[in-house]
Amino acid sequence: MQKCCKNQRWKYIADASHADGCEFTYGICASCGVHLIHLYHAAIGDEGYFEIVDHAFIDKMLELKGKELKDYMREWYYTL
Repeated sequence: MQKCCKNQRWKYIADASHADGCEFTYGICASCGVHLIHLYHAAIGDEGYFEIVDHAFIDKMLELKGKELKDYMREWYYTL
């Protein structure tokens, strides 16, 4: 699991859709304030992991809905 700081504490903000078997959830670290996307694969059944994202990513993500959001998250996921 990627850590943003020594005392990472996840704080849920919003659902960020799903694509290709991966669930995306947006939150922040309550300790350092960095934006995080939690990625979870139900088929694998692990705890998932976090990716640190920037403000521009979050701004774009929050303006999208439905299929546009799903496509945006899928494209981002493929870059990881």
